[in-house]
Amino acid sequence: NSMGNLSAIKINDGLIRINERNEQGLNVDAWLVLGNEKAVLIDAVQDTILLHEMVTSLTHLPLEVIITHGHPDHAGKGLRAFMEHGVPVYIHPDDRPLLQKRNLFTTEETEQMLSLTEGMQFELGNRTLEILECAGHTPGSICVMDFNRQEVFTGDAIGSGVFWMQLEESLEMHAFVENLLHFKQNLVGMKDMIIYPGHIDQQTCQMGMQYIDDILHICSKLCTDGACGEAGEMELDGTKLFYRGIGYGQLHLMLYNPEKL
Repeated sequence: NSMGNLSAIKINDGLIRINERNEQGLNVDAWLVLGNEKAVLIDAVQDTILLHEMVTSLTHLPLEVIITHGHPDHAGKGLRAFMEHGVPVYIHPDDRPLLQKRNLFTTEETEQMLSLTEGMQFELGNRTLEILECAGHTPGSICVMDFNRQEVFTGDAIGSGVFWMQLEESLEMHAFVENLLHFKQNLVGMKDMIIYPGHIDQQTCQMGMQYIDDILHICSKLCTDGACGEAGEMELDGTKLFYRGIGYGQLHLMLYNPEKL
């Protein structure tokens, strides 16, 4: 099933991956989670305004939208159509300013969005989704957990094999480590857990608990030993960003700001 730059891929009976890609290198995923009474769309890709049209062609269930964080490739142009059709859109309040900062949405529009909080639950009939906070990549990054199915949707909160922590809005590393440890406490006993990140094609293998441990290892090491890895720079939103890059295990590459350790 495809529409413009969007394609829909069925993962299992309760899950459809919606991918947007183009020749410029854009490649981002949203996740349509289906219960027997309700559906939840996790994230809203970037450029396409056809997202609402595609989702409503895939399910007739009552719908809600959860945005994992306030970046343009996850809270994209297609989000407006959902709001115009009266679909509730949820985001963590700490990421509302990001939507305004990048001029994605007006203050009025972001005020229409509902607030996500730690432990909040979405009942879909035969399954429940729960919100877990994991601030770091952005101040309001969240993950969405289905404890019964051991599926967790992480947006960019822990990256997708490649992990960006070098942004102006990214938290200091020691604060992220604390948040990730708290997040991990929720996952005790989840030995078969599958992570569905925001850019699944970036992962080098199926992400699970080992990936989280690899991130904790390298981030804790940086907090203790200080900056290491290769220096580089990039331009984003007209601003030059200096960073270092390091990898470990399943974490293929993490970019981070050495001044924020």
